[in-house]
Amino acid sequence: MAFKAVFLDATLFRDAVRAINDLIAEGIFRFTSDGLKFVATDPTMVAMVDLYISKDAFEELNVEGEEEQIPVNLDNLLAVLKRAKKADRLILEKEQENRLAVVLESSVKRKFVIPLIDMEEQKVPELNLQFLGTAEVLRQVVEEGITDAAVVSDTIMFSMDQDKFVMTGEGDLSKAEVVVEKGSEALISLDVKEPAKSKFSLDYLKKMIKGMKLGDLVKISLGNDFPMEMEIKAGELAKLKYVLAPRVEG
Repeated sequence: MAFKAVFLDATLFRDAVRAINDLIAEGIFRFTSDGLKFVATDPTMVAMVDLYISKDAFEELNVEGEEEQIPVNLDNLLAVLKRAKKADRLILEKEQENRLAVVLESSVKRKFVIPLIDMEEQKVPELNLQFLGTAEVLRQVVEEGITDAAVVSDTIMFSMDQDKFVMTGEGDLSKAEVVVEKGSEALISLDVKEPAKSKFSLDYLKKMIKGMKLGDLVKISLGNDFPMEMEIKAGELAKLKYVLAPRVEG
């Protein structure tokens, strides 16, 4: 049984690849009978991406053996997926051992073929992060906080306590701050064991904004001068996690 994956919604996979692409240049998509998984770090090891798409997002999923590995250049793949429309069926099939056929099918059928690449398997560290607090916030609020902070600084401080979630960008003379208090419609949940705050590079977070379009909520988990985890869900069909190392200034 040759590898074949048919997505119910072409734009789900397109948006997922777009969420990864600015951070990761190339990687391996792993298809199993349970769905699709992609885990990789950026070249600097500052950011990690962990994507899962459930088998329920597929109309058809045929995998030879336990796992089918599809190693691709993400720029090449995204250039094709940008041609996808909401009504398209998206079909991925292996052509020979080193080529991937990407078919967009509606009233007409469009077919692209891109090369599969040779790449060494990346050793992604196992993370067992223990966070002090977690906030679930409307996506637009997080996007605006990151964009506001970028006006005055190249870093942003995320902080939370039992009463609020805060994003702060601070330059030499300027400051931008977004405060989301408990009880606000923008703060869906807030679970804090003890107050936490960490500073992060806006260069990375501006790239991660693209991934937030997968869902309406962003779940942010923090510690003190500690990596941050951001999780975005597309219903029950897909889950994207970013882990970002803090900017610790000596």
